[in-house]
Amino acid sequence: MRVLLAFLLSSGLAAETVHFGFSSRPLVSPVPFEGILGGESGQASLTIPVAPGERGVTHVFANIVSALPLGHGISAWRLAIQAEGLGVILSATGNGTAAERAIADGFHQVEVVDFATGIPRYGVVAVATLPTSMPTTLPSTGTQSVLDLEIMGFGTPNDDCRLRFHDGLYWRNPEWVNQVTVSGGPEPESPPIGNLASIELQLLFVPGPAAPFVRADANGDGDLDISDAIWTLMALFAGGPAPQCEDAADANDDGRLDLADAIYLLGFLFLGEEAPPAPHPACGDDPGVDDLDCGQTPSSCS
Repeated sequence: MRVLLAFLLSSGLAAETVHFGFSSRPLVSPVPFEGILGGESGQASLTIPVAPGERGVTHVFANIVSALPLGHGISAWRLAIQAEGLGVILSATGNGTAAERAIADGFHQVEVVDFATGIPRYGVVAVATLPTSMPTTLPSTGTQSVLDLEIMGFGTPNDDCRLRFHDGLYWRNPEWVNQVTVSGGPEPESPPIGNLASIELQLLFVPGPAAPFVRADANGDGDLDISDAIWTLMALFAGGPAPQCEDAADANDDGRLDLADAIYLLGFLFLGEEAPPAPHPACGDDPGVDDLDCGQTPSSCS
């Protein structure tokens, strides 16, 4: 409270009035740093479990934290975020964040770029200006997400990716820097970002549990019957929907999806032949290793 009171009584805009930060969910809060990973320093780690055969994808949100004098607010911003290590930014958008007003009625541009400078460096740049319709700025005090980043690991065990707000990234302009514009005073101001040098979010993509399933339950309804064989045949030969869980449709557990799986299941159902390998008849994990994926847990096992 004393710090905030000092902000309100100060006549200038110091570095302590604006900070950046990352979060694992979109934030709209009147409280500075609420939901920010690592708090004011912005130094934190986030662990993402990755199922076998997957590369791992997560969303991280870039935020602006304000503690400005009453009557002041951020009306525009420029962001430059770099991803280093075993991770890549797949996409970035302001949709679903405080930037939506800029997208709808102001100016907003986002671009994901590959900064190739000897080692792989991936990043995103974003610029936004809020419209002149009220309100013309972000709230004077609080935490606001302004960018949604979709990030993927490289698919090797224990991928380590680090995100930083980084001045000097080259994108059409070698002087691209992180910056905010504060309106409300006699002239717009661009105060320094208080924690810009310290922010770092480490993303750890670690092996996680596989999605449970029942072997040969190709349509995921919890019952093994002729409809599972039909589902597999339709997916293979008639343009039908793919199985939610490829491992489940692999009835004979040979690591492939083909006609043999439907024949295997029909032999079990109607000719008394061998039952499908584990996991069967109850839900469980695949005890083997193959190139098939169970990216979505069937509803019968969830």
